[in-house]
Amino acid sequence: MRTLLTVNQTALIDMKRPSVFPVAVLFMLLVFSGCVKKDVGTWEQDKAVIMASVQQMHENHAAMETKLKTMEAKLFELGKKIKQQEANNSALTASLKALRKKLPRKTTPSKASRKNQKLVKKLQKIESSIRSAATKGTAMIQPNDKSIEKNSYTAAYLALKSGRYEEASIGFKVLLKDYPQGEYADQAYFWLGESYFAQHKMKEAIKAFKKVASNYPDSAKHPAALIKLAAAYQESKRKGDAKAVLQRLIKQHPESNAAEQARTQLKTLEAGQKK
Repeated sequence: MRTLLTVNQTALIDMKRPSVFPVAVLFMLLVFSGCVKKDVGTWEQDKAVIMASVQQMHENHAAMETKLKTMEAKLFELGKKIKQQEANNSALTASLKALRKKLPRKTTPSKASRKNQKLVKKLQKIESSIRSAATKGTAMIQPNDKSIEKNSYTAAYLALKSGRYEEASIGFKVLLKDYPQGEYADQAYFWLGESYFAQHKMKEAIKAFKKVASNYPDSAKHPAALIKLAAAYQESKRKGDAKAVLQRLIKQHPESNAAEQARTQLKTLEAGQKK
């Protein structure tokens, strides 16, 4: 019981230490907002989502602090109760041992002995309930899967936008491994492709963009993924594949801004093939 209390208190103390991540995120947002030169339009589209994510992280942090304080007070009270129960149990156990020594062998236990046994069982039941409450209390303040997924996505996205492409690609890969069907899966595949494209890893970039193109037809990133897929094909000297993707984009998203880009790129490709 003392070990359980110590572990829970240690976990709470460690969790109570303020995280610098939300502050670092805000600092990074200010830095890369003036530094990033590529994909300005895309950043503007995602800016609201990222800012909302940062705000949510702040709110989660504040809520966590409040819960930690409440749980710390509760655990302190539980600790006192557990110590009291330990003392009571020790006293009752000693009393039972003394009574057993006085009883003749093969004799029915006295009423006092039976009463003490019932008390011991009752106290053990209370002790078990206290343990369960302490365990549940610690679990209550753990962040849920959705907030972890969102924070992981934000961290990888910020790494990409600040030019740390390798770190970003690792971050998006880990996110997709942990949450393959998550809320941010389509966007994660798109930005994973962008991070590989920036590192001139066209084979990996093509694979990531194709995931969005094939598996997420209703995603907001679908037109942009097709444009980037065509660009990756061009970089890989696969002009036929690039042309096919551009034609597909124009057919599937004829009124989109991406379709306008596709028409321009398609004319350039066709002109180059005639030469």
